[in-house]
This record gives sequence, structure tokens and C-alpha cells, in this order.
Amino acid sequence: MIELYFETDPTKLPNMSSNVLPVRMFGKSALEGMYNSIGGAALQEFRRLQEQPDETAFDLMMLSLAVTAADTFVERNTRAEDAWCRQFKVHLPLLEPDLWQQQRSLLQETLHFLSGDLWDFEFSQSDFQIPSKITHRRARKIHIDNHDSVCLFSGGLDSMIGAIDLTQQGKKPVLVSHAYPKDREKQDDVYNKLRLTNAKFQVVANPRKVKEIPVDVQMRTRSFNFIAFGALIATALSKNHYNNQTVNLYIPENGLISINPPLTARRIGSLSTRTTHPFFLGKLNELFVNIGLP
Repeated sequence: MIELYFETDPTKLPNMSSNVLPVRMFGKSALEGMYNSIGGAALQEFRRLQEQPDETAFDLMMLSLAVTAADTFVERNTRAEDAWCRQFKVHLPLLEPDLWQQQRSLLQETLHFLSGDLWDFEFSQSDFQIPSKITHRRARKIHIDNHDSVCLFSGGLDSMIGAIDLTQQGKKPVLVSHAYPKDREKQDDVYNKLRLTNAKFQVVANPRKVKEIPVDVQMRTRSFNFIAFGALIATALSKNHYNNQTVNLYIPENGLISINPPLTARRIGSLSTRTTHPFFLGKLNELFVNIGLP
């Protein structure tokens, strides 16, 4: 079993060893021999959002970043006994740990289906203070007050069609993207060609590792991270502008691809993901109901 410890304060992290991986939450870089990091860029983008934060949705974002870190920093081929199923224990301080403690079994089932790994969680009380939004006059800010929904927007064909369809239906979704540099170029190109005016929340998990460990590039859990970012924006819309009413989060995806048939050699085994599989999305909806996200 690999144990991953997360802290926003790096002085609280344990020493690194073969089975212990310390990770600085919201860190911008790794420190050789000491700790990995994740989420620094995500927190900066979050601060551009001109909205009052919701602690439950913020916890979901932290949880999704922790899952991405585990999936990235623990190589499947060398760290799993059968070169497939890894065993994780995630130690994660949250703003509302008691709420999440009640969801441990559901999280374990959901993430096992998504990644094929065994997950366990230990939640504790975090003393992290959600930082204030950026207000500097010249800083780039994200305003979502005149929007009515959220749409995941990768810049690919499915998300492009989704954005077109929603616009033609008279909706104005906030476009939420995983925006690694090459992906961001594609997203911006599609956005400009479609002449969209929607607010964009373009964020990256940005996992940073020390040199001592190999990295896993399959990212089977990336959709959990992606959807958590979308839920963060949908919750902000609901609670700040729609009196806690349901705000739709759209995930444009090819229906056949959602059930992940191995159509090519690049989609066999660990390279075949379950990012929008109906079972996975059903479990996420169950989680959202349980934790009170609209």
C-alpha cells in the first residue's frame, strides 16, 4: 500500500520513503527529496473567480486534486503487485471532514470503478483558509453572473458540438476546461472560431514530482478532476445567483465512447478510460446528493 499525505503547509508533511509520498496541496513546485506538489495553478485560477466560495465544493476540488496526485505519482507498472491494481491510502485534511467521512465507502466504490485501483481515505480537519478573490484592477477576472449552466469544454469535437447546441438552445454555460498549454491553444482556437462570449474557467491540476519517482501518464482519474472543477462553478452559480436551485453541468461526449469499448490498440487495458461511463456518472450524482451540492 502507498500512503499519500497532503498538507497546504509543507512543514506538516512526513518524510518521503518507498511507501510514503508527501504532497504539498496548492504547491507550485516539488522540492527534491522532500515532497511533490499539486494544485498551485488551480488555486490561482480559482481566485480569479469573482464569487463567494462554497466550502463543500472547495473540498471536492481538493479531493479531486489528491486523487489526481495519487494516480500520477504512483506508477502502475512498477508499484502495483500485479502491474495493474494499486493500493492507495490518502490522508487529506478538508474543511468539512465529517461530511466526507460519511462518503468513504461511496468514494472507494466510485474510484475503484474509474481507475481499477483500491482506495482508502482518512480525512481530518484542515486549518486552511480559502484565499480571497483577486480584485486588482488590471488582473484577469472571471465573471459568471450572467450565465445559467456549466459545460465541460476540452476543445475536441464533442465539446465543440455541445457548446454550439447549448448556444442554439438559448443557454449560456460557463466553459470549464483542463487547460494544459497545447489543450488551451486548441480550446481558445475553437472558442474564437465559434465567436463565443461565454466565461471560461481554464484550469490545470499541474502535478509536480520529485526526480526520485517515476510518473504514471495514463490519468484514468482525470474526469473526476474535470467534473469537480465543473461542480465548483455550478455550485457558485446555484448558491450565489439561483437561490440554491439546480444548475446543470453538461458533459458533451459521444455516447458509444462513454461505455469505453477498446476500438484501437491505444484504448486497451489501462489506456481505456471510464471518464463518462453511465455507472461512474451515476455514482457521482449520488455523491453530489449526499454532500448537498445542487
